[in-house]
Amino acid sequence: MSRLFISSVLFCLTVCGVRAESDAVRLNRLSRQETEEILNRPCPELDFPGESPLPEILEMIKAFLQTETHTQIRFVFHTSELSLNSVVDMDSVLVHNFYVPGGSQTILDCLDDLTRELDDAELVFIPEAGRILVTTASWAESDDALETRVYRQTDFLPLLMSGRDDSGGTVSSARTFDPGPEGENLIQLIVDQTQPTLHWYMLDGEGGTISWTGQYVVIRQTYAGHRHVLKLLQSFRHPEVITGEHRRSNEPAGSGKAFSESVLPAMIGWVVALLLAIAMVLNSSSRR
Repeated sequence: MSRLFISSVLFCLTVCGVRAESDAVRLNRLSRQETEEILNRPCPELDFPGESPLPEILEMIKAFLQTETHTQIRFVFHTSELSLNSVVDMDSVLVHNFYVPGGSQTILDCLDDLTRELDDAELVFIPEAGRILVTTASWAESDDALETRVYRQTDFLPLLMSGRDDSGGTVSSARTFDPGPEGENLIQLIVDQTQPTLHWYMLDGEGGTISWTGQYVVIRQTYAGHRHVLKLLQSFRHPEVITGEHRRSNEPAGSGKAFSESVLPAMIGWVVALLLAIAMVLNSSSRR
């Protein structure tokens, strides 16, 4: 009977352990949007007096993210582009007297501040799925860095209604707009309010484009360009970017809550399995 008891316990622990491990691994498979949501959390205090190598600061941010969100968001260096700009040894990229009070801004804003403090190196940070690309500012602003994002059409209605049509009246207050005069007016509003910061193909012969399909507005821009558009829209409301990936809850994957919700059932399973095995042994013993 002792063999049955040990076998039952080992089997249950193995099954539940595999489940817990798979849940933890799944949390690290972040989408681009989930990664950005995590990076929009408050930044910890960063205090690096004097000269500090850039990788040292990035390692601290990485460790913070791992501790707080139970995710592995890596910093990846765009080696081919960095070498073209004579940035070969990242430890030679120094930051002078860098300090950020804890909770004063998001991690993304902290990385923006970090780029402005770099010693002679024009670098930027671009979030990707489960990682942050460290690349050159020139590449990040080039057509090679353009990416397409799809927004809900309704997110642009407040911006559209803030404008005027050609007749001088306000535009339609309907929940959607047609790809006609109102659509052209929206494109012009976006371009006007983001120039000269952003480059648009319709004006500059290079840069981003805007179009629409059905109930969605399709914008192709650089990462910085999309952040600029989002900040423009957030002055009216909080827009939703459609990525084609859907979560079952409103909690960003990799958050502390998501971690506890996924691992806790496995731990409960261990306890229940152990109690059942003990009950079986006691029941068999009592029959004897």
